[in-house]
Amino acid sequence: MRLLVAITLIFCATFSTAQDIAIRMNEIGSGSYVVLRTGSNFATHIFIGKSGKHYIVDVVPGRDPNAQDGRSRYYRDANGQSVKWVLPNGNEVTYSPHNCQRTIGVCNYVERGRANGKPYRTNMTRTNTPTANGLKFVKAAVFPDGSEHVIMSGSVVLDQYGKIKRATRKNEKGSTTFKQIKAVYR
Repeated sequence: MRLLVAITLIFCATFSTAQDIAIRMNEIGSGSYVVLRTGSNFATHIFIGKSGKHYIVDVVPGRDPNAQDGRSRYYRDANGQSVKWVLPNGNEVTYSPHNCQRTIGVCNYVERGRANGKPYRTNMTRTNTPTANGLKFVKAAVFPDGSEHVIMSGSVVLDQYGKIKRATRKNEKGSTTFKQIKAVYR
């Protein structure tokens, strides 16, 4: 009987871990950073801290967490889902209720921003399927008639805090691979 209980507890712990695709924003301290490589390019994600109900993450090109040129800023909820992105030129993209990156199953949201100087509003859907060490996803734009156009799909392996360890993204331009090359958690 003890063996059966132990096996059940192990199975439940494994299942719950596999189902968690959130970024553990409340466990990542200010000044922490992660460097990702995409081909020969690098981007550093710096955890700034919390402001109100959102966590702030800055992203800069390159490997230097102190760099300022090209800095963009993400406002994320407690699960690491973006609600706003401020680009280096000051333009903003908002996601309502959020961008669904860390929601299991089908999730719908609205993306608003500016493209070519004109405002836009796009209904989006994202489907995230947990895997043993991360997730698979499909992201699509939803047209007024209800039809969908897949924008991208891929798979993500997560580290202990839910950040990207490795990822592959596929879209009409081809396949892009991301790899975490350095993580400093405080």
